[in-house]
Amino acid sequence: MSKRGNKAKTPPTACVLCGRRQTDGGALCDDCRPDYNIVAEFNHRRIVACVNACAGLGTEALESGVLEQLFDLIRETCGSNGPLERSLLAKLEET
Repeated sequence: MSKRGNKAKTPPTACVLCGRRQTDGGALCDDCRPDYNIVAEFNHRRIVACVNACAGLGTEALESGVLEQLFDLIRETCGSNGPLERSLLAKLEET
């Protein structure tokens, strides 16, 4: 007996964003896929930027909140929205 043509069909699933039924087995329906791709690209860029910005910092330091402490120290020292903080933030925005 040949197994040709006995390919199992993918059961219908629901789109993870809108819940609409779909039959292609993917996580997203055709209507949501373009929006999701835009969000995914945005998130990808942010993740890469964060990884690059944190190069050289250990995981323990990041988990301890060292960056938040650093920005708090800058605000305390230079005043909120002071020249140093503006300079640092402008430099961060350039990348």
